Amino acid sequence: MHSVLLSEAQKAAIADVAIASSELEAEVERCIIELCKLWWPHGSILLNNVRIEAKLSIFQQLIDVEFHGKTIAEDFRFVCCNLKDLNAQRNTIIHGEWVTKSWSEELQGKKLKPGQYRKDIEEKNIVAYKKRHSKSPPAISARHVKKVADLMSLNRALLHQLFWEHFPERVRGLSGRPASPQKSSSQLREMIRKMGQSCQ
Repeated sequence: MHSVLLSEAQKAAIADVAIASSELEAEVERCIIELCKLWWPHGSILLNNVRIEAKLSIFQQLIDVEFHGKTIAEDFRFVCCNLKDLNAQRNTIIHGEWVTKSWSEELQGKKLKPGQYRKDIEEKNIVAYKKRHSKSPPAISARHVKKVADLMSLNRALLHQLFWEHFPERVRGLSGRPASPQKSSSQLREMIRKMGQSCQ
């Protein structure tokens, strides 16, 4: 509704979320295919029309099977939880309606101060509001969008690193064994924590 209020930098950040989420989904697909020891074209066909929420669930169940009878690495629990949270935020950013913060609060039954609409417009105080479901994620401010894109990239790198550390014999890829990531899982996890996401 008020997307005209978004700055060019904010619009670019929304595009960054779309790109980062696409790369993250591709990484999850790669992990599923290699955990199942499938030939890539076969795996791609099976996952072609599967929603990302289902892919995340499949991946988590495969990890449970792989660690059956053992303690699942805390890093895997950390990244699985983060991926679900980031996907919910991605859906709000990409599919939500960008509105003034005060209008979003009014839809939630909150009382507004006089002149709040004008203040929000002047200060570009806007949020992505997902109105389709009553239990939708909290509205996301325009300032937070770039952070979501960065967290997606870091969690994708962490997922890749964890797969490398725990299942090196499964890492094949389309053109052979990829180079080992440059940061350890502990370094990546600390970077994610510092950015403010520490899903337990």
